Amino acid sequence: MPSTTNLRRRLPLWAFGLTLAVLIGGALTGYLNARHLLANEQLVGHSDATIVDLTRLLSAVRDAERSQRGYLLTGGETHLRRYGYATERIQGEIAALAREVATHAGQRARLDVLRRLVTLKLAQLGRMISLEEADNSSAALAILRTGTGKRLMDEIGNQVAAMRTVEYALLARRAAHSQLRSRLTVIAMVAPALIGAVLLGLTFYFGNRRIVELNAADRHKDEFLALLAHELRGPLAPLRNGLELIKHSDGAEDLRHRACALMERQLEQLVRLVNDLLDSSRIARGKIELRPVPTDLGAVVREVVESERPLAQAAGLEVQAMLTAEPLFVQGDTVRLTQIFRNLLQNARKYTEPGGRIEITVKRELGEAVVRLKDTGVGIPPAKLETIFEMFAQIEAGSSRSQGGLGIGLALTRRLLALHGGSVQAFSEGPGRGSEFMVRLPLSAHGREEDTLRPREQAKAPARRILVVDDNADMAASLATLLRLSDHETYTAHDGLEALQAVEHLHPDVVLLDVQLPRLDGYEVCRRIRQHPWGKSVTLVAVTGLGQPADQLRSREAGFDAHLIKPPDYAELTRLLLSRPVLQGERGAPTASADRANAATG
Repeated sequence: MPSTTNLRRRLPLWAFGLTLAVLIGGALTGYLNARHLLANEQLVGHSDATIVDLTRLLSAVRDAERSQRGYLLTGGETHLRRYGYATERIQGEIAALAREVATHAGQRARLDVLRRLVTLKLAQLGRMISLEEADNSSAALAILRTGTGKRLMDEIGNQVAAMRTVEYALLARRAAHSQLRSRLTVIAMVAPALIGAVLLGLTFYFGNRRIVELNAADRHKDEFLALLAHELRGPLAPLRNGLELIKHSDGAEDLRHRACALMERQLEQLVRLVNDLLDSSRIARGKIELRPVPTDLGAVVREVVESERPLAQAAGLEVQAMLTAEPLFVQGDTVRLTQIFRNLLQNARKYTEPGGRIEITVKRELGEAVVRLKDTGVGIPPAKLETIFEMFAQIEAGSSRSQGGLGIGLALTRRLLALHGGSVQAFSEGPGRGSEFMVRLPLSAHGREEDTLRPREQAKAPARRILVVDDNADMAASLATLLRLSDHETYTAHDGLEALQAVEHLHPDVVLLDVQLPRLDGYEVCRRIRQHPWGKSVTLVAVTGLGQPADQLRSREAGFDAHLIKPPDYAELTRLLLSRPVLQGERGAPTASADRANAATG
């Protein structure tokens, strides 16, 4: 009996000791697994840095090539400086990559190949610059015509893609390793205390899962930012080259007109890029507003085709439109419908080789309006027929027709169609076999009496006295000069207090007012103008980069008559001026500061 009693007394101690031992063992196991996880996360960060450095290296090589071409075209020293800066960046990125891949033999070998290709590319670029400096343009042009530079650039891009693929594979393996370690930690913690171990294991497991997700999100962010930077630099380089061409045109009108056309196209691309980003954000947050009216879908498609046809023809493409003779009315927002079909047509143009064909048909099918857009382009892999409609989706087709982009257009198209009660599907027999996009929209029960897409008469607004207020002096001066070309009397001001003084002395018909001004913001300027008897009849227009519905509401509450988003569309501004009256009665004489501002914009 005594021995049994002692056993009973000692049993809790054994159980406690065993539990304590298991807890210590579980804690030790958890500690070791945690160390492995931390080491693994460091390796994940290591791969992230390698991917970012590869992206930056490719961007720097492209910058060097663009700067060299800019110098060959214009002879400007600015391009040489940019070329030198790009080569310095290239050397720095290669050095950083050498450190990143030092422990990976395969990646070191690939980096050696990449370094050799970049060296050859820079040598060719430098050779052409030396020939140009020696006034031997014909020899430089001969090198350019060999196509060696493009082949080297393609090989560099392929090598960078191969190295990134290896790093992505490493990241996948490390993520799997992290999950395995997490499960082992859970199992080790369950034995001593089931509830505590489960809670701790789940916390650790989901904590690690969150780390993996954050790392993936961080990688996507870095890739997106690198891609966005590249896409924004794309239009900026031709814009800068266009300015240089205009500076060196020496009165050559044909060269000046071509440079202006180039700059206008690139500016439209930049504005469209920003607008697509903003529209995607608004749709995701449910902030986009449609203005649906009965709209002839055939007329919308016809207008889009006619506006895009010159660009397609310039790219060597044939565009055929087969539209039904009967009007097909849908309940839709004309602006958004135009955006949908422009996105689809531009996507087809971007991925179709010269000599290819784009076909568009519009017809009625089973109570729906159906638009089919077919091209003979690079096609779509079957596995990506659905994913191409996701945000930032890209098709790695390896085609020379690929012109970049953020992968927003098709995602935006599907979301806008969903808001209209419609849908879009993609079809393709595979790479190199072309593709087809089919849009379905429900037909409206009632048409409308007038075609809202009828071109408007281009009327000229009566001459007005206009004050342009913006803290960006170039913005104010350029807009004032443009308005003066239409016979308006224009003045400028650059802060809120200066604007108030100018309005009191000028009594203008229209004030184009930025809302984010120094000394006194535009909303307060608007409210103070409205307090004066003469200020109630002045047309006040907010011209701002703030375009959310809440921003427009705030403008109306402050007393603005209209809200335009920067950069303002000149045709829209002209229509606004046509709709507003010219002030009658006595006007003040311009102030000295207004005279100086007016002279500065002349």
